[in-house]
Amino acid sequence: MNKLRLYSLFLLQYLDITFAAPASTSNALGLMLSPPPANSASNNSSTSNLAIPNPSPFSESIVYPIVDSTVSLLIHPHRYQPIRPDDLGTCLLSTSTRALDDIRRHGDGPLEPSDNPYMSDPLPDVNCKVSLRSWHVMSPQGSKVTLMTYGVVQTVLRGLLEYMLFPDPHYYSLSFTVRDAQRGPVGAGSVGTLHGRGGS
Repeated sequence: MNKLRLYSLFLLQYLDITFAAPASTSNALGLMLSPPPANSASNNSSTSNLAIPNPSPFSESIVYPIVDSTVSLLIHPHRYQPIRPDDLGTCLLSTSTRALDDIRRHGDGPLEPSDNPYMSDPLPDVNCKVSLRSWHVMSPQGSKVTLMTYGVVQTVLRGLLEYMLFPDPHYYSLSFTVRDAQRGPVGAGSVGTLHGRGGS
């Protein structure tokens, strides 16, 4: 097992112990950061946490239900745009840690305007970026309602860690749509390299 996977497992287990949400959390914040157990299933579905290929022959897309949550990702891989493994792991872990800090400050409320899109912080010598953007709906009073919460952001980042690093790594760029089982599509995002620079 290489250094990145050892470091990732250590940090994931640390976050699992330190920041795990109570099992009774009604809005499924998805704070438990740990590699998915074999044949694990989502709380709200009998579907195992395996990538389910879309049968369409024209475009590749993968439905990825995030275990212990009501959130799933519709992933569009960009396999021709590689990301260096160390850069990918560092970027995802750093952004996930920041999201946990934001939950402590804001709670599981809607993203503040300054956090939409929710972007990874630039890191020295790390050629990777993560971006999530919430979608909006109009309230009956005519005000704009942000659909994505800080808890959903954290759940998405956990799902990306699981999909891209465990158990079979996917070291390439991707875009995705975020769907909540209770509210439908709530946003979209991407993982990629900076300014289109290659990851090799």
